Amino acid sequence: MKTKIHSFLATLLLFIGAANAQYCSPTFSSGCTFGDQILNFSTTGGSTNITNNNTGCSPFNYSYTTGQSVTQLQGQDVTLNMQAGPVYSQGFKVWIDWNNNNSFADVGELVYTSPTWTTNLYSPVITVPF
Repeated sequence: MKTKIHSFLATLLLFIGAANAQYCSPTFSSGCTFGDQILNFSTTGGSTNITNNNTGCSPFNYSYTTGQSVTQLQGQDVTLNMQAGPVYSQGFKVWIDWNNNNSFADVGELVYTSPTWTTNLYSPVITVPF
């Protein structure tokens, strides 16, 4: 399973599982300058989880993270925890490449859209499909 976390203003690429080629590289070049960042991302409730918190702002305004994995049985839940930096509110969208075809265009792969922008923690619960 692969996951891409995308903020409307800041971008963090996070891949879970085998390290394949990057899906895309963001072109947003002034995120750190304007305080646009994803500071915390972690999962809970999985058989295994990842924690990528207090990351600060990447020099290239995105982070390509490998070697972290989330596992969970089909039909069970995983909680995604994500938070913007302390200065500017952000909104988030989360895609999961359930069928591992290196595309997020498949039905059901956009698994979360935040209801608003904030610096508070978002913690949506995602159910792994069968």
